[in-house]
This record gives sequence, C-alpha cells and structure tokens, in this order.
Amino acid sequence: MFHYRRLQDADIPYINALQRRRGFEEIEEGQLPAEWIVYGAFSGEEIIGICILFLYRRLPHSDYPGGLIAELGGCYTVPEYRGKGVMSALVGTCLEHLPGDCPEAGAIVSDASSHVISILMNQYGFEDAVEGERRVWKQFR
Repeated sequence: MFHYRRLQDADIPYINALQRRRGFEEIEEGQLPAEWIVYGAFSGEEIIGICILFLYRRLPHSDYPGGLIAELGGCYTVPEYRGKGVMSALVGTCLEHLPGDCPEAGAIVSDASSHVISILMNQYGFEDAVEGERRVWKQFR
C-alpha cells in the first residue's frame, strides 16, 4: 500500500511539497545536510509523510561517549493518511538506522500533539519527561 525510502538531495522537490503544505520554508536544491537521515512515505508517486533523524556531533560526554547525539523530528503525515500507521513505520525505519556510536535518540514534540505522539513514542520505548511547555522523550538502546 505505502512504500518508504531514504530521501536524498534529488528528493528535495518531494520534501518541499510537504514544506509548502505545512507552510514551512522550502529547502534549497542541494542543501540536504549530510547529518540528516530522512525517510519519506509514499502512496504511489505522492509523498505522504516524512521523518528526520537529526545527528549532531558534540564533545564526548558520559551520556553520549561517542559524541554523537540523535534527535527525531520533522515528523509529518498529510492529514488524509493519518491513523494508517505511516508515522509509526517512518519512526521505526529512522530508529533502525540510528548509527552504532549513538547510544540514544531523543524526540521533542509540542504539547498540542502529545496524545498521539505519546502513543507512538511509548510504542518504541521512549521515556517521557516534561520540561516546561515541551515534552522531551528519550530512547536508550
């Protein structure tokens, strides 16, 4: 029914189709950062969802000895396809590609979407913590 694949620079038009739909700024051609692991969901040739694993290199710390931090974000499913497992599959695919030297992934979501996201995050073993107006989720390997 749906297919999922990693998106590259050549797929920026697909990413921008979702950016426009969301009212967000478009990404310039050739500007997809190498530190992003981006997966898209498709129904035929139409992009219907996106999920990004943002990777950051920091000085090593006891919480991330390799110095690599991952954050799950940029998640979006077009409204007509919500509730069909699209985001669950995208999050799972991104987490499968978490680099070996990255001990955990975090996700930050707004309280507005917290009910749906809490179900999804709990499905993948994320632990909930509340900080101010945002919910912070961390998943340890």
